[in-house]
Amino acid sequence: MKKFFAVVICAVMIVSATACTGSNKGDNVESSAEIVNSTVSNDESSQAESNKDDSKMFASIQNYLEYPNTKKSIETMKSTLSTTLYDFDCYADGDALIYEYKFTKQIPDDKLENVKNILDDTFEDMDSTLSDLMEELLEYVDIENPIISVKYVNNDGSVITEKSFDKSILEETISDVNSSDEKSV
Repeated sequence: MKKFFAVVICAVMIVSATACTGSNKGDNVESSAEIVNSTVSNDESSQAESNKDDSKMFASIQNYLEYPNTKKSIETMKSTLSTTLYDFDCYADGDALIYEYKFTKQIPDDKLENVKNILDDTFEDMDSTLSDLMEELLEYVDIENPIISVKYVNNDGSVITEKSFDKSILEETISDVNSSDEKSV
């Protein structure tokens, strides 16, 4: 009986944490994107200005993440975004920048589908949030097609759900802005 209530409480916490914060997961991604963007924009733009010969500042996403100011920003993000519900990590995997949210407690199998559906809904709001980060990657990292991947991982390491964003999010963001402008006219 205690185990049943623990599972129910865990599921309610996940649903309420996601529901109460509305787009909190999207906000977390936005916060982390803003931190990384401001680090690159403020500290590297003067250095990038001196590299006018079309070479990019970073050869890879891993180099980008190893840059001291970026490392400091990511550590800040980790301490800010890690909660009792999940831990946050940001790392490179080839040409992909991975944002990973790992639940601190195992989500039971019978609750996974509901949790996955809730998390999948948060992906709809991420295009505009991650477009700024994609622009930064395209500007500063010498990769033709960078990927930003957002993963939600169960405590055992199994992926609950994930979505990858490529540079087409820049086009989607522009079309979203245009369609909202048309609606307001």
